[in-house]
Amino acid sequence: MWNCARANKLGNQLNSFALHAKMKIIAPEYPTFHARHSESVIDLAITRNITYHITADSLIELCSDHLPVRFHIDTKTDTSLYDVKKFTPNWKKFQEYLLSVDTSYPPPNTKKEIETEVNTLTSLIIEAHTQTGKWVTEKPDIYSEAVRTQKEARNRLRRVWQRSRHPEDKRNFKTLRD
Repeated sequence: MWNCARANKLGNQLNSFALHAKMKIIAPEYPTFHARHSESVIDLAITRNITYHITADSLIELCSDHLPVRFHIDTKTDTSLYDVKKFTPNWKKFQEYLLSVDTSYPPPNTKKEIETEVNTLTSLIIEAHTQTGKWVTEKPDIYSEAVRTQKEARNRLRRVWQRSRHPEDKRNFKTLRD
């Protein structure tokens, strides 16, 4: 369902749950994790009752074995009417905010108490996120398309070499790097 190289028990359980709950699994087309002898999609989103078209892309911007994923929700909104701003959370403050909240009450026992607890926790997380971050104007991309393409190719060749450890792949990577 999400372009993984092979199925496993937990993946099958997630897929079964999503089907029974009428949820949609959204995942990038290309792997997001590259190990020495395998690659797989480990980043995905699960949605329910969202009518917008949603896509996911794995970004080839980092030279790590784990690629970031960008999810795009097409709301048909004209973004040229707005300043391009991005919400940047401060994860340290976010963590401190959540730890500072008093949650010293007995654990829930009934379905209703569990539902109330989940709603309270969700509200707390949303509040912590909005309180500890800030909106910043996105900086324009300072690289030309040629530089960005070369950077993506270099990172792709690095991952190829990290997986294969073949001397020819290392030579290709070093040629592009230098």
